[in-house]
Formats: sequence, C-alpha cells, structure tokens
Amino acid sequence: MKQILFFLLTISIFLTSCDEKKQSKMEKQVLNKTELKDIIGKTYEFNYSDKYVYHIKFESDSTVNWKLVKGEFPGAREETDKYISTQISENVLFVSWVEKSGLGYCNIMDFNTNNLTTHARQDNSVFVNPGKFKEVK
Repeated sequence: MKQILFFLLTISIFLTSCDEKKQSKMEKQVLNKTELKDIIGKTYEFNYSDKYVYHIKFESDSTVNWKLVKGEFPGAREETDKYISTQISENVLFVSWVEKSGLGYCNIMDFNTNNLTTHARQDNSVFVNPGKFKEVK
C-alpha cells in the first residue's frame, strides 16, 4: 500500500512539474513574440489632460529622448536618458527612466486602450499621472 501511495505521489509531482514547465514556456513565447512592443525608433505623445504633453522617442533599446511640447514644468524641457522596459502582457508595456535631475518615471502603456499611467518619484515624494498616449510621426 505504501508503495502505491509513493508511486501515485511521484507521478502527481512529475505531472505538475511538466504542466508548470509547459506554462512557463508558453508565457515566455508570448513575451518573446511581442517583446518591447516594437517601440524602438518610434515617437509617442504622452498627453496628461492637455496640461502637459511630451514627445517620447525611443531611440534605441536603452535610450529615450523626451521633450516637453506643451505646458510648463520646472527643470529641463528636453533630455536623453537611459531606460528599461518590461513587456507585462501582449499589449501592456512598462517603461522606466530617471532624469538627470533625479526625477524617476515608471510608465505603463496599454496598447489596447492607449491609456497611460505614470508613477513618478522625486526625493521623498511620489505621485501618479493618468493620461493617454499615441504614436506620432
């Protein structure tokens, strides 16, 4: 009886392990298929309720150029910074960078809805800015 239970337990663990490996492999295939949402070389307009509008150009897989094109904001009006990105799902991209001033941005771009959610951090303050984005030529 103990041998049968041991055998069933072993088979169960093996099958569970195979399912997890298959699921993980499938998830990686989806992410690799849509990695970086093909943003390199493209410029997007980040529009925060028409109060602030930026043009964000992904110059390479690690460099972003941003430019304030509408509104007033203290500090630089244009800059090139290093960024990182992670594909969250097929149509959702997370992009983050830190400006030379120390202001850090974390952006969630939803390509299904064109909704933009930006979390920003400066010193000990954090804030969130919802907006919209679109590709510009």
